[in-house]
Amino acid sequence: MRPTRSRSSRRPARSSRGVVLPLVCGGIALYVVGLGLFTLFHCDAGTRPAAGNVMRDFHAFLGVGPAKAQAAAPEVKSAPPPMRPTPPRPKPAPVKYEPTPLELVAQTLRRVERDAPKLKQRDRDTTFESARIAVLSELCDARDVLNEILDERPDHDRANRLWDRLQELLAAVRKL
Repeated sequence: MRPTRSRSSRRPARSSRGVVLPLVCGGIALYVVGLGLFTLFHCDAGTRPAAGNVMRDFHAFLGVGPAKAQAAAPEVKSAPPPMRPTPPRPKPAPVKYEPTPLELVAQTLRRVERDAPKLKQRDRDTTFESARIAVLSELCDARDVLNEILDERPDHDRANRLWDRLQELLAAVRKL
């Protein structure tokens, strides 16, 4: 049978210190010792070189830094070949905006509404009747366009609103 320990005794807690700090401190200590040994063996005893020179020579000895502190020779860049002239690109043609048939009808109705008072104030002679017929023909052309649109889509809101305005204008111009 195995000997049992008392429940009140515990194992000693392990140290929660990490491994990183001792490794970093050991690396720094090794670097300082190596630098000191390099200075001892590679520098003349009678002269005392500057710390920056010793550090540069030590790093060059380790193969980490440049061997000598000299500026690299500047690279000679060849001149780029002359560019051939390129013809200027023509500007793109502006996109022409073509109004939709509904917009054309709306423009016609606005123009007739604007010009209707002038037509009403004209003298009743032969020119009046020809002007009235011209306005009626414009409105009939607009009615034909709206008929095509409403045949395809009877529930088209804007076309229905324009149709109502057109009918009012047709009735008003016919009464003149």
